[in-house]
Amino acid sequence: MIGEATSPICDANGSNQQAASSKQQAASSKQQAAKDAATTPPQTQATIDAMHVRWLATLSWPEFRHHPWRSLTAVIAIALGVALAFAVQVINASALAEFGQAVRTTQAQADLVLHSRQGPLPDTLLAQLVRHPEVATAQPVLTAEVRLQDAQGRWQPLRLIGLDALSVADTAPDLLPRRLAEANGATAPADAAPARQAATREASAAASPRSDDAAADASRGWQDWFAPDTVYLNAAALRLLSPSARTGTRVLVDLSMGYAHASDQLINETASYSPSSSSSQHPLRLAGRLAAGGPPTAVMDVAAAQALLGRQGELSRVDLKLHRSLSPEQAQRVLALPASVWLSRPQDATARTASLTRAYRVNLSVMALVALFTGAFLVYSVLALSVAQRAPQLALLGVLGWSPRERQRLILHEALVLGGLGAALGLALGYLLGWGAMQLLGGDLGGGYFAGQAPQLLVSWPAAALYGGLGVLATVAGAWLPARQAAALPPAHTLKGAGVADAQPLPLVWGLGLLALAAALAGLPAVNGVPVAAYASVGLLLLGGMALLPLAVATAYDRLAPWVRRAALPLLAVERARRLRALAAVAVSGVVAALALSTALTVMVASFRASMLSWLDTVLPAELYVRMPTRDPDAGQASPGRAEPLPAGLLSALAALPGLTATPQRSEPWPLDPTQPALTLIWRDLSAGAAQSLPLVSGPADSGANGSAEYPRIYISEQVRDQQQLAVGQVWPALARFLQTDGRYTVAGVYRDYARPGGSVTLDWRDLQARGAPQAPTDIAVRRRDPDLSPEQALRLVRDQVRAHAAPPSRHTPTNAVAEPRPPSAGDGASDARHAASDSAGDRDAASEADTRIRAQTAPRAGPQPATAGTAAAPAPQAALPEVHSTAALRARSMAIFDRSFAVTYWLQMIAVGIGLFGVSASFSAQALARRKEFGLLVHLGLTRAQIRRLVALEGMAWCTIGAVAGVALGLAVALVLIKVVNPQSFHWSMDLHVPLLRLLALGLAVVLAGTVTAWLTARRVAGGDAVRAVQEDW
Repeated sequence: MIGEATSPICDANGSNQQAASSKQQAASSKQQAAKDAATTPPQTQATIDAMHVRWLATLSWPEFRHHPWRSLTAVIAIALGVALAFAVQVINASALAEFGQAVRTTQAQADLVLHSRQGPLPDTLLAQLVRHPEVATAQPVLTAEVRLQDAQGRWQPLRLIGLDALSVADTAPDLLPRRLAEANGATAPADAAPARQAATREASAAASPRSDDAAADASRGWQDWFAPDTVYLNAAALRLLSPSARTGTRVLVDLSMGYAHASDQLINETASYSPSSSSSQHPLRLAGRLAAGGPPTAVMDVAAAQALLGRQGELSRVDLKLHRSLSPEQAQRVLALPASVWLSRPQDATARTASLTRAYRVNLSVMALVALFTGAFLVYSVLALSVAQRAPQLALLGVLGWSPRERQRLILHEALVLGGLGAALGLALGYLLGWGAMQLLGGDLGGGYFAGQAPQLLVSWPAAALYGGLGVLATVAGAWLPARQAAALPPAHTLKGAGVADAQPLPLVWGLGLLALAAALAGLPAVNGVPVAAYASVGLLLLGGMALLPLAVATAYDRLAPWVRRAALPLLAVERARRLRALAAVAVSGVVAALALSTALTVMVASFRASMLSWLDTVLPAELYVRMPTRDPDAGQASPGRAEPLPAGLLSALAALPGLTATPQRSEPWPLDPTQPALTLIWRDLSAGAAQSLPLVSGPADSGANGSAEYPRIYISEQVRDQQQLAVGQVWPALARFLQTDGRYTVAGVYRDYARPGGSVTLDWRDLQARGAPQAPTDIAVRRRDPDLSPEQALRLVRDQVRAHAAPPSRHTPTNAVAEPRPPSAGDGASDARHAASDSAGDRDAASEADTRIRAQTAPRAGPQPATAGTAAAPAPQAALPEVHSTAALRARSMAIFDRSFAVTYWLQMIAVGIGLFGVSASFSAQALARRKEFGLLVHLGLTRAQIRRLVALEGMAWCTIGAVAGVALGLAVALVLIKVVNPQSFHWSMDLHVPLLRLLALGLAVVLAGTVTAWLTARRVAGGDAVRAVQEDW
């Protein structure tokens, strides 16, 4: 019974260490303070605070100085928590600000924006709009994502925008072309008047009947604008070029990102970007600069952009400025617009993106605060052990006149110092982490919401104050219970060595009450799409589990004790855990919190990944898929469900191929709310039954029939069910009104949709046939019907048919002069709109006359024309070729996006576990120092120093084992809340629970092993002292 014999002795000796070294100093300081107080007048509050600061320096600084690693551990834990949370906030805020700035730059003065519901917007609407009396300005816009070759020969992303120079000053002044100011051969910003004045002045000068040099220079400037190969770059794009770039410098762009090309690289989904061929590279001539900020941007004339991209007759959008204020719905009726287009406000794009990313940003921020939450437990662990170690010193202060409230203040002030240092360090580290993460993962940390953006890092001082305050608050919260313990010390009993053998655990009712409250909060709904109650439930669940941790320690080791009675060292380790169960709970609280949250994230990510793979298996039953590429970057912002129709005849041609079956599918966006992501309507073949074609989560088991023409069945995603408050069996009249039919569309089932944040509605392909609606598919699924046909042969057959049915290069442009500007003609929607605008006003202004004269001068003549000097002849635009994807490539791409999106969570898990292990190290270090007399006594009883180190290692294993088991159990409970409550409320999708047992087992074993090694290393530093001297120390 060595453990039973030595435990009381160890407890008594452990409570008196270090008191002898501080008793005389504390007594003399207190007596001096009492004399000073007797000879001074009554003290003000400021004087009292100054006295507390002085006592903090006198009593706490030696603690910090003698045990720097313990204090530094708490500071680092808080710093990492603040840094991660602040970095996530800075990145998200910068990305949203960059997106908003881009919208304001291109649509700053527009009242409404016109979009197409399906495919590109035809420019024939432009003439109708500019002639309407309600329209003041109609700005045609064509956008594309291309690549710019920088000074080092690398290809950088570039946003190409085609605009009408005569109306750009009214809708987007920052995109007005300006001249480059040249000084010593380098480009520099030139001072310019406001954009509107500059446009009017240059246009008037170009059109005025003067023959002086100024008029000629202005005319050349506008001729440059309408020239087929000129481009204007903003500051970000100019920085990519050589510092010696000036007007006329050759700029090389690759259009492979702007339209589909006929390269086999389309089939290789994993290939990194490189120009497909020299035919996709076009030399352009730098003509000036733009005042617009943001990512690299290029602007050219809209007609030249259409010719360059091979997109004649197409527009991305039209920015409208009206004579009076109209809502999008009112303007749709007043302007008599067709149902194929829709209107929104410019600010709706920012609101739409903020709404789309809100759940992702909030969840990422909460996950980042995991480290701060763990840091609070580590502060609690460090300060609780510090109070236990300094109990004689604190008791002596009580004997000398300090009240319990003053002892409590001393501990809280120490926590404030640690929290302030940690918060300041965390804010600085957070800025650096934000910068590095933005360079590696972009403005969305891999989430895919701000693809291609690497915005400038913006720091919000209110946000910095908020997260710094959270760090200090977490430190004070972690120090509250140790401060209360310091206040509750009985001075006389503590000085006799009988005060703090073990901390008092919370009553059992507290732990059970916290768990019950957590369960109640988990059932509450979200607040504005944010699961606030669910997050509070997770926090209370962890606190309740911590409160029950001493009970778990006692229960586990009471049953283990009889099995280790014959082994001295395991007996001592188990008996210490049994007798000091509250102290054991304090020591491992940090690692329990870290492991619980890491387990929860691991289970959630694994469940999501398994559900994603199952979903892909259901929605991708075919082997090959054909669809048109999305060439317009505005399409994804305005209508995520927008897709271009495939060439006519391609479906029948693929269906006629031997051994293959082709099934059509059509998708179309439905913007129910301009401030929310658009809903997607999908028509697909459901003849095999919805249960086999859709990943249903509710609905009838046999959904093969699509109902009657009067009562057609529809299937909705979980997002639509939650946002529109629909249920199975309910009729949805809004869909019939949108489709302009009399059918009563009835919800027949609900399915999962991980691809469309706005939700989707699936209808049978026969619905299009019954309504006589356009049946041009946007996707074609191709299956092998003949088993003797290899996948490679099927791919070759499909690719040949796709190339044979590629869209023609151009509808208006001669093939020998693709990049030349088109002459004004009846078929030129952009030119017609320019002239229609001036005709509706009753006369032609100076800018319009300049436009007409310059276009007449630069119009291509009939027949082949040689390339002019200084202008490279542009190659003909390539055919708009549909993309062919294999199911394996689509799965690989989807999972790569998934893994990139959740890459940051793996780092958060490692950091949280690392902070927990820091807490274990600090705990055992403090205990080892406090147990020097116990170790000396054990040496006198015959134990060697090596055995003492093994004893401490066994204690570390025992404590970390119960901590690992408790952490994994708590983590599984938290994972249930995340999977069943947080994700459905945040993203409106469900997932199946999948527990990766091997990964959790490896995680738990790694924590136990790390804790054991940490305890052994700590004992090695402390157990090597003079045993005789340690035992002889006495009061």
